[in-house]
Amino acid sequence: TAITIDSSERVTIDSADEKPFIVHHSDGEIVRLGMNNNATNANEIAFDSSDFIVKPGGYEKLRITSAGNVGIGTASPSPDYGSDNILEIAGSTNPGLVINDTGQASKYGIHAVSADFVMMYGTTVFLRYKPGDSQLTSHDNVRIITGTASGVTPNTLADKLFIDGNGNSGMTIGSGTSNVGQILFADSGDNDIGSVAYNHSDNSMRFAVNAAERMRIDSSGNVGIGTSSPTAQLHIVGSDTSDQVIIENTDTGTSSAPDLVLYRNTASPAVGDDLGRIEFRSRTSTGALNNYAYMYSILNDPTNGSEDGQLFLGGLINGADRSWLSLKGDEVVVNDSSNDM
Repeated sequence: TAITIDSSERVTIDSADEKPFIVHHSDGEIVRLGMNNNATNANEIAFDSSDFIVKPGGYEKLRITSAGNVGIGTASPSPDYGSDNILEIAGSTNPGLVINDTGQASKYGIHAVSADFVMMYGTTVFLRYKPGDSQLTSHDNVRIITGTASGVTPNTLADKLFIDGNGNSGMTIGSGTSNVGQILFADSGDNDIGSVAYNHSDNSMRFAVNAAERMRIDSSGNVGIGTSSPTAQLHIVGSDTSDQVIIENTDTGTSSAPDLVLYRNTASPAVGDDLGRIEFRSRTSTGALNNYAYMYSILNDPTNGSEDGQLFLGGLINGADRSWLSLKGDEVVVNDSSNDM
């Protein structure tokens, strides 16, 4: 017996055929299998032009197309990008996908809310993308962990973005070979009040405060403060007439004071080595640079236990270089060459 109807009107189909029950419409129209419990709208499963359709209550809710696309709330599921099989969930009131881990207090959800894309835990939106202004916002601080966490708790003054890992950690800003990569600091009054920028066109690092560049490190490693073209390892330019450089020591000991050290670092010191030089420089009436005065020191004897040094003061007199004063051991020499002073 292939088909049996029992006294409770239950139907049993018993067949060895892999297709024991077939509904066929010979004129190519929609084929429907209806299920009705005396409600106003019947439930049905339908086949339309190779699409599989589910209609609970008489209204289409699910469609699987012949291309393999799945639509919930839409009869035409299709991707905006690419051609792979997709699941499209459509609706006019925050359509979305809910993932329920029954061991958690709340469900995870991915929703379209108005024009925004949101990811939620319960009713809390923890990530939102606003395509209108390409804005990505987070409900809380963002922590990126590579591998295993380091165990560091970030300072609350700088915990909005935390890159963590128990090995080397870092962040890369990629730019074109003639462009600038930078970090900007902003407030409600100025969107670039401070910045750190690397200019790939000349390989310089620039630091700006109060919306103006204040320091630059050029491609040779020269540091310029107040100048964008440093010509020495440290080049300071300013219009102040006093206190351009201050060295301050706050130690209360009587033997402590600020130190300025000029260090000639050599493994083979020799007699006559220059140890350091301070020059007082300005321009002439034609604009040429000139050292109007200077002081320097030389090494006279590097022998351990009997070291000698010498200090000179000199400068220009009537356009000629003159040695004004020499200090050496127990000897002080003034105008050693008997030049006109």
